[in-house]
Amino acid sequence: GARGADGEPVAAARRVTVEYEPDAREDLFQLGRMIVPQNDFVVRGPLHLDAGGVLCGPVSRYACRLACERAPPHRCRLAAAGFNNERDVFLSESAPKWQLAPGERAADASDDASPENEPGDAQWDALTTFGVRVWKPEVGAWREVSVHGGVHEPRARADVAGRRYPDEDATLTNGTIVDLAGIQLLFESA
Repeated sequence: GARGADGEPVAAARRVTVEYEPDAREDLFQLGRMIVPQNDFVVRGPLHLDAGGVLCGPVSRYACRLACERAPPHRCRLAAAGFNNERDVFLSESAPKWQLAPGERAADASDDASPENEPGDAQWDALTTFGVRVWKPEVGAWREVSVHGGVHEPRARADVAGRRYPDEDATLTNGTIVDLAGIQLLFESA
């Protein structure tokens, strides 16, 4: 079953829901494999039919989100997974999910909130089944981005999250490469 960043099993019955809440200070763009209204950009990769006749590919249906500030300096932050038609993030049972340690804050927690009054979903984090990876020129190494925008060492095992790098963030910088299951996108700032 799925394991968290600490390597401990996560109960399969535990459902972690992240609901979309609009923010007037930023625009949210979503990337994914499916041609649906929720995805602003469709990134497909090679496609095939599964045993049930469903069109599949390496990129997740709702792969990732980019939250871009409307005001200068117009930073764009990457987060794994996207919202479905019910405005929820859905993760497969095999995706690593974990509860944050006491006092630990999700990477996307608001600056004015304390861990004690964060909503319940902010006390958890997760990775997508196939992962969302980034390579930033200033870091010079591949990292994996979580649902709440945390930056982790790439997984050695599919069911265990890599070590978190709390001093790094998922803000895209000029020359950042975003890897969605082998499909690579280059971020360039104007």
